[in-house]
Amino acid sequence: MPIGALQSFGAFRASAFNHLSVAGSPTVQQSIAQLYDIYSSYDPLGLPAKQPLQGPALYREMTDFVDNVGNRFVRVQSDAWSILDKPLARKQYVRKALDDNTVLGQQAQRATRSYLHVYPMGTTNPSGNSIAYAPGRTTANNWRIGINVKPDDIALAARRLLPVADRFNNINHIKFSAPALATKPDSVIVYLRQAADYAVIRGEVVQALQGLSLQGSFSPMWNEITAGLAEAAEPPRRGGSFGTYRCLVTHLAWQYANVLAGRVPPRTDFYEVLGYLFDSFGVPQLSPQSQRQVGGAAGWAELQKLFFQASALYDGRSLQDYSGYSLMNR
Repeated sequence: MPIGALQSFGAFRASAFNHLSVAGSPTVQQSIAQLYDIYSSYDPLGLPAKQPLQGPALYREMTDFVDNVGNRFVRVQSDAWSILDKPLARKQYVRKALDDNTVLGQQAQRATRSYLHVYPMGTTNPSGNSIAYAPGRTTANNWRIGINVKPDDIALAARRLLPVADRFNNINHIKFSAPALATKPDSVIVYLRQAADYAVIRGEVVQALQGLSLQGSFSPMWNEITAGLAEAAEPPRRGGSFGTYRCLVTHLAWQYANVLAGRVPPRTDFYEVLGYLFDSFGVPQLSPQSQRQVGGAAGWAELQKLFFQASALYDGRSLQDYSGYSLMNR
């Protein structure tokens, strides 16, 4: 049975309370990082961990991935979002699979353990590493479909899913975790604009993956459609990732609850404050996979200020770096 977002939210907040109530006095950075560890390690089914590919299997999978991408542009996130030189990378992966003494170029090496962003047909490259979408293609995605694809099926997932992205202008692009990565459930993410054709897109994504053996679990607060395939909203711009946004708000809720109680708060009080702050930051308590517009909550200016203060500390940045920042609706 797929696990709904409300059920997994309940598990997350319980684990968060259990940890924070005995954690002592961690720094802000430590507190949010620990909450993110709770978020990212959620595994209600106790499944064996996915195993990253290495050696010849890794380079064969990368070769297949490049082949399955075809003429589409790929940007390598960990290589400063550079556009992958696919012919050169493919040649190096083929050689590396045959002879481990082959030295990969920097970009090809980084691509094996990066997020690889693949753009639909019709995308162009005006200059440098920039891309430009075809007319009519959405540039304002606010929703995502995540898929827990195993590392040895990343290339096959690309072959199945990219034609779907080509057909629907409300799909912005698809992100694939390279097969040397295996730490996150959302190893493939379809970024899109939720509109009238969303049910059709979701159905085609599910259909495209028929027969693929997905890892049957997902992160909390995503809403599972089928085991290992889930949907969720994009957080506000400048809010970080889906999980980070919710973990940071959870940290703020714990701080608020401590101040109100003058001590470690009772579980029920923490849950009440957490629900209030989720609502304030646009995350509905009863559908925590969703995102409402932000900016209308009571005391919003102060809440937003606290959010970016915590965000700066979590990122290891100066508070001044986030001065004047605002969460922006999508």
